[in-house]
Amino acid sequence: MSKRRSFKPVKITINGKVRTVYNVVQAGNTLLNDWPDQTPAAKVAERLVLDVFNDAAEPEQVRRAFITAAKASDIKYSSDRRRWAKSGLTSMTSVPDWRGPGS
Repeated sequence: MSKRRSFKPVKITINGKVRTVYNVVQAGNTLLNDWPDQTPAAKVAERLVLDVFNDAAEPEQVRRAFITAAKASDIKYSSDRRRWAKSGLTSMTSVPDWRGPGS
């Protein structure tokens, strides 16, 4: 995997399974195969995945769209490694909802 298609990891929980997404390919696979709702935000993220491979978008745009899609689908997520370290989380442990109340 090319380093240019990687981004700062995003940890999500879908159907009780925790996964950490590190790159554009993983984001695309997750959106296409595991995403519970095909919301407009998810479709935007999917298009951006394709745009990266056509050199029309940057991986960070995919990451931001992926997080937006998670919010729109009410998927628990965390994108802050410091919180993972403080809480002792690993990639396959329970992830609390870091969005906080009212988000």
